[in-house]
Amino acid sequence: MAPKQPLAGPSRMKPPNAQSAPPPSAVSAFNPSRTHFALALPVLGAADKVSIWDVSADHVMAEWEVEGASKVTTICWSSSPLPDSIPFEASVGTGKRKRRRKHGVGDGDEVLLITTAQGELAVFSPSRGEVLRKFELPAPVTAAWADERHILFTTTSAILVYDAHLSDEARRFALPANTPPPTAIAALSPSSPQFLDIIFGSLSVARLTLDLETSDTSSTSALIPVSTSSVTSLLPLPPASQGTSFLVVADDDRTVSQYTFTSPEIPAKLSYRYASPTLASAHSVAISSNLLSVLHTSGEISLFPMPAEYDLARPKTDSKPSVVKLVEGKDERISILCGAAFAPAVSGSARALLCGRMAGAGRVKWHRVAYESAEGGLRSTTSFGCDAQDLAGPVAATNVSWSYTSAQSELTIHRLYLFNASLHQSTSPKYLTRRSQTSLPRWLRLMPT
Repeated sequence: MAPKQPLAGPSRMKPPNAQSAPPPSAVSAFNPSRTHFALALPVLGAADKVSIWDVSADHVMAEWEVEGASKVTTICWSSSPLPDSIPFEASVGTGKRKRRRKHGVGDGDEVLLITTAQGELAVFSPSRGEVLRKFELPAPVTAAWADERHILFTTTSAILVYDAHLSDEARRFALPANTPPPTAIAALSPSSPQFLDIIFGSLSVARLTLDLETSDTSSTSALIPVSTSSVTSLLPLPPASQGTSFLVVADDDRTVSQYTFTSPEIPAKLSYRYASPTLASAHSVAISSNLLSVLHTSGEISLFPMPAEYDLARPKTDSKPSVVKLVEGKDERISILCGAAFAPAVSGSARALLCGRMAGAGRVKWHRVAYESAEGGLRSTTSFGCDAQDLAGPVAATNVSWSYTSAQSELTIHRLYLFNASLHQSTSPKYLTRRSQTSLPRWLRLMPT
């Protein structure tokens, strides 16, 4: 009897404060060039708002609030331009005749693919700041993937395959029987234009080979148990001599596991483990040519060198990563990050990470954090100090004059200017009138001189 494959299970305790965790990785994404970052966050009411940041400029370049008080389920980027023949659909699912107008995307323009809990797909252009196309899907999406060739969506019962331009109707492939709803999906390196190899999973991962000409599933691998909790993301690695590998990130697991297909007909085997010493679970991962970055829900980042060869008989574990963290305040508490990726290489500059620090009230501050030592290797620990004043909190007043009249029990603030040094913007004086919660019997007024 063949020995059982090792299984990577939960290896941490849940943090005591779950509210400090970042949003799920399914509703955030860098574009392929890592110049823009999209994130969905709840606003007042039940709806989500999607914000897109220009990472290098550290500012929001576009926003879109989901209609119908709906929630975002997945976000991914498509770098392939949509042709001018694709129409803009002004209304979806209303039962009324749809008004259409041609509205294509120029060459090189990236779009954001946003799916909602109501089963809608919105194609949003950050450069135009508007939705280019919106239509209904057969069912709500549970996972998504996009690359230069295809766009993949999973529902509870099927996999939907679009071409990269969304110009054709989706090809629908039924999930294998008794398969739980997938929580992650990815496409492996293409073998031929006719066939598409994908991996998907929730508690277990399976490999499917899809025939795009006949819309049939040509082969299906056995389910591979990869976690005892829910898989949050799957990341294929470049093909190597030992086979095709992919990374598994699971909820409530601080360890990122790597599995390798030595052949399409043979189930994948556990080939390597990246085990972080932190107690916080892995949130998302990013890769460079020879490094793996693991962002944890605590805000810590673990950097691992990626081995060139693996021992499939006895998978090794790396438990001594380089640690990167952003700290803020006098107590140097670790900042919560919503995203981290390797910065594009700059000649003459040390290699760095792009880190999105959550500053409260839906704000994200972007930092470039170098992780190399002077000799060119990895530092064992990198601590990057942040200004705690960037955090959203009680309004701070500057250039304020106070006057108090006891007979009238009134407090007048003559001047209040709010200045956000990080964005280099000043706002005009604000007028506020509210019932004082102190011993003052009248109104507390903020008035300009």
